[in-house]
Amino acid sequence: MVKFVIESDPPIAVTVRDLGVDVNTLHIWINKYSKLNEFININSKQKMKLKVE
Repeated sequence: MVKFVIESDPPIAVTVRDLGVDVNTLHIWINKYSKLNEFININSKQKMKLKVE
């Protein structure tokens, strides 16, 4: 759901209202999603670096 909200065209407030989700809850989910993606990207880069070496 977080990816859907981030990639959708309408503002987040409109999307969460349509989905029936509290905007504060969604912001918590977005922060966790962003941190997870950052962690995944760092690990992917490290794995690629190890393959090159």
